[in-house]
Amino acid sequence: MAIEFPSSGLTPDVTTYSYGTATWIWNGSAWKLVSQPGYTGSAGSTGFTGSSGSLGYTGSAGAGYTGSASTVVGYTGSQGPAGGYTGSKGDTGYVGSGGSLNTRTTVSGTTSSLANNAAGNLSITGFKTYHLLKIQTSAAAWVTIYTDSTNRSSDSGRAQTTDPLPGSGVIAEVITSGSQTILITPSTLGFNNEDPVTTNIPIKVVNLSGGTTTITVTLTLLELEI
Repeated sequence: MAIEFPSSGLTPDVTTYSYGTATWIWNGSAWKLVSQPGYTGSAGSTGFTGSSGSLGYTGSAGAGYTGSASTVVGYTGSQGPAGGYTGSKGDTGYVGSGGSLNTRTTVSGTTSSLANNAAGNLSITGFKTYHLLKIQTSAAAWVTIYTDSTNRSSDSGRAQTTDPLPGSGVIAEVITSGSQTILITPSTLGFNNEDPVTTNIPIKVVNLSGGTTTITVTLTLLELEI
């Protein structure tokens, strides 16, 4: 039989109409079939259910060996020998007696008569080791103090304007312009280098007075070695 679709109140793409299992929608000019389910087939027969598989083997519980408790107690070592010997108390050292400080002193010597610019050797008795504080001359002179007579001889040819070399045995030297005292600052350490050591102080004196005369040299010293 013919399907009678509605003809009023139609809204395009909204209004639908169903008949049986089919559905139509109004698209504005005609009714368009939307869906029409196909036939549903009858249910098939149930498939076979497989038999249960056999149960797997369950292994027996393993039991490890438990060792028996030892009844033997380990040895305890004996105490080691004591440390090194304790030395006996040493003797009490001596207490030195109070010493006194040395005081400065003066020593002097006089040359033989020297012509102007002539040199003469002089040995003054002093100390084995000493601090030299002052040099005094009775007239203008060039005075050089040595550690020993050997070095004094080796230095005899050196000019007045030439400085002595290091290690040449010169302890100090001064040039005075008359009867004059030269202050040695800082003080100079002097010593006798003879073998054996003596208290002699070897000196060379050059007369610069302008005439023939003797030159007296006076040293102010502080003794450092007995």
